[in-house]
Amino acid sequence: MSVVLIVSLLPLLLIGRSVSDCDDIECNQIEEYPDSSVVFSAVIFRHGDRAPELPEVYANDPYKSEERYWPGGFGNLLKRGRQREYTLGKFLRHRYSMLLPETYYYHDINVTSSDLDRTITSALCVLAGLYLPQAYDHDMDSDIVAPVIPVHAINMNNDMYIMFKKNCPRYAKELDSARELKYNETLSQGMGPVYDYLTKYTGQTIDCITDVNRIHTALLIQREQGYPAPAWTQGPQYPLQQIEYIGGLSFYVRANSKVQQRLAGGPLVTKIIDAMLNKRNGSLSPDYKMMLFSGHDTTVSIILHTLGYDKVVKPDFGSSIIFELHCINNQYYVKVFFKPSGFSNQMIPVQFPSCHLPTMCSLDEFKAVHEHLRISIDQWMHECRDGFEGMSNGFNK
Repeated sequence: MSVVLIVSLLPLLLIGRSVSDCDDIECNQIEEYPDSSVVFSAVIFRHGDRAPELPEVYANDPYKSEERYWPGGFGNLLKRGRQREYTLGKFLRHRYSMLLPETYYYHDINVTSSDLDRTITSALCVLAGLYLPQAYDHDMDSDIVAPVIPVHAINMNNDMYIMFKKNCPRYAKELDSARELKYNETLSQGMGPVYDYLTKYTGQTIDCITDVNRIHTALLIQREQGYPAPAWTQGPQYPLQQIEYIGGLSFYVRANSKVQQRLAGGPLVTKIIDAMLNKRNGSLSPDYKMMLFSGHDTTVSIILHTLGYDKVVKPDFGSSIIFELHCINNQYYVKVFFKPSGFSNQMIPVQFPSCHLPTMCSLDEFKAVHEHLRISIDQWMHECRDGFEGMSNGFNK
């Protein structure tokens, strides 16, 4: 695991469960206020707005010149993305003002990122929002040096928590099967012409749900950057809703089965549950108040589906899942929220029907509900083998 240090943030900041239904105003009124009962929070968030990645650049793409349209490099964070993550950090500062001191102390917070520039930079921007003086909001040119805060980047080949790139043959086999199944389902639902339409206008073969998502992502990024949309994406003939649906399936299939949820979502859910249990027991060392995980759309979607959310969702830039441990009358409770955007203050409670309270579980209930996901590194290595079936017995840290 490598470590990136903030020296100065000025160059960076130039700027079964369900999610309960409530509008922005209602959610903000209920959940935005600082809460003195929070004793620990873990936040999993997607990086900020980025340039298209090279696989998303299609043959007929009018904006495929990296030098002209994406001078920061394909896949890297854009100015809007830095602003979005800084805004997320300010939101967290407001919500956890009674939990997290304004002055950085190394025992207060732990930050982990996948090993990509855009996620590391996003983590730095969130930290700037958390710790830079309020005056910075009004004087973006002021000479302010942020505290030195480590961001721990997980080597891609060892990442079983955020980017899920550590080799796991059993998971890869499950994912391939799920992708093929959903692709065939879209064909049986009469969506074959969508693939033909995209093939015709992109100038390359589009024959899987991943391809559709890549094209859709590129078009969304270009629109957000103010580039005119290609003519073929205009008018009633453009199958936007079907493209959005098919693109969303590429996330849904990543945690489509119990096996996928345990192997892809289990390690990070285990880490967070263990931290909350240790916090209650007084054995969390260091005694962190907050843990941040800077990841990807796949990170957010996999964890959301692993927690039981069963709808197709394509996470926005800066979207996050927030776990809170509350101490109320010496009893410990867990709340989980889905925050759809880094720019919005909306927090949507994630509900767990097996728990006695509508929007929170006792810590013991939360642990019991997700016991099937808890997995040690040794168990993960064992269960990832191709041909392995079922689950290892017991949980051994």
